[in-house]
Amino acid sequence: MTATKLSNPNPKEAIGATKLPLHLCSPVAMAHWSLAQYAGMIKYGAWNWRAAGVRASTYIGAMLRHVESYASGEEYDPVDGTRHLGNIMACAAILMEAKAMNLLTDDRAIPIDFRPEWEEAQALMGRLVKQYEE
Repeated sequence: MTATKLSNPNPKEAIGATKLPLHLCSPVAMAHWSLAQYAGMIKYGAWNWRAAGVRASTYIGAMLRHVESYASGEEYDPVDGTRHLGNIMACAAILMEAKAMNLLTDDRAIPIDFRPEWEEAQALMGRLVKQYEE
């Protein structure tokens, strides 16, 4: 007879269920993220952001360039052959780590509440779909 969770709970499983689910992170994504980090290490030095800190705008701009390139149908960065999506991951990771280490200069735009405008635009989108559904 095999044990089930209900009849024979494993205490390691109960504790493990409360831990970060790192096993859910894609090994494919990590491979391309690591290649982007490696290219950055060659160009700028390993862990350069930890030594010098970063400006948010620098990495936001880089992510947007990679997003636009990817959205335009380009898979790979023409400069070094790394994947645009891996570069986006690397930029996001550097921003999160720099913030956690208090090494982030947050020079993002002055915050605005854009959600009411988006809600209005979304409502108009619904009306346009209905108006032109044929």
